[in-house]
Amino acid sequence: MMDRVNRTRYGLGAWLAVVASFIPLTSLAQSYTSFEMAGREIVALGSDGFAYNPVVVVSGGGNVPSGTAGRGLLPGQSIPMAQMVVGVGTGGTCNGNPVGYNPQVIGRGAADGYAYLVGYYDGNCNWQYGGILPGQTVPFSKIDAVLGWGNVGGLENPSFLQVIGLGANDGLAYLAGYQDQGGVWHAGHVLPGQTFPLSNIWTARGNSNRVQVIGKAASDGRLYVVAWQSNLGAWNSGQLLPGQSPAITALDWSQGNGSNLQLVGVGTDGFLQLSNWQNSATGVWSVGGALPGGSITSFRDIVAATASVNGHLEVQAGGIGASDNILRMTSWQDTGGVWRSFSPAAPVVQVGVQDVDTVFVNGLNVVGLGYNNRFYVLTRQDTGGVWRVGADITP
Repeated sequence: MMDRVNRTRYGLGAWLAVVASFIPLTSLAQSYTSFEMAGREIVALGSDGFAYNPVVVVSGGGNVPSGTAGRGLLPGQSIPMAQMVVGVGTGGTCNGNPVGYNPQVIGRGAADGYAYLVGYYDGNCNWQYGGILPGQTVPFSKIDAVLGWGNVGGLENPSFLQVIGLGANDGLAYLAGYQDQGGVWHAGHVLPGQTFPLSNIWTARGNSNRVQVIGKAASDGRLYVVAWQSNLGAWNSGQLLPGQSPAITALDWSQGNGSNLQLVGVGTDGFLQLSNWQNSATGVWSVGGALPGGSITSFRDIVAATASVNGHLEVQAGGIGASDNILRMTSWQDTGGVWRSFSPAAPVVQVGVQDVDTVFVNGLNVVGLGYNNRFYVLTRQDTGGVWRVGADITP
């Protein structure tokens, strides 16, 4: 840092310019590379590597979607992140919580690859900075977060946030850290039973909401359940998933009929497919197949969510076009487990997007970050199942 002598010599204007170079930009001037929903709050990763809350979604579903200004740069940050995810935690419980739960913003350090608690809610629903998660011994090339289980006095507890990381050097999946039901963070460990490196990981909840860590083998691209967690928090080695033709390049998940886990993805052919599904009661995995409507164009990414339609739950899936980056909602699963294509097609704001996520505000809203650095409700489905075109929600 510049000392007092240099500060005087350079003058006040130059000194302020130097100081400003160390301060992250405000959300109004910042460009974004990705985002995730923390309830109604959009938490976005800036091109500077810092986390921002630029927009809050205030209406959706059957209403005209709109947004209000968020709280800007999350406080306390000094270490840029290369990636950011949002998990559901227990720390920072506060009355009148506007998102309905306690979001935990987890980042992966751009320089060191370690996992950090970038933001969480305090007792007054204000964002606070947490710091590096304890006990990490390896850097990660990717992280993910999912609500899992823990052992509290011999009893199962479903309020333990799990942060899973892909080792940057060995390609193995790790529990990077976990947060207990009291909001305390603990060190993790390498997940059991691994014998080969992975090129990607995802987390999901299946088999009575038990965490499933899905990994893609670096050698042949096949998907595995790398490990799964019991209701008492114990980790167990997994298995090769059946089928898988073609292989998957992008993956998302949701729970469908009977709370059965649905793994939906983009195949190497660019089309959307149900890679596999897991029976919620037995834990048995089955082969999926091509999603109806999923071959209308070539896709680069996929989004899936479970929506309440006329009082029952249905999975809704769509993808981002590989050539135009426009969202298309293609497929849905009825309560009997049958996948169907949308007819007519769901109306969507015709703007190229770099990232998408979903939030439930008066129905299902698919939110997107445009390459123009603006946020949109791209399309929205009301609780009666009617799809409506969205709108720009950037304040």
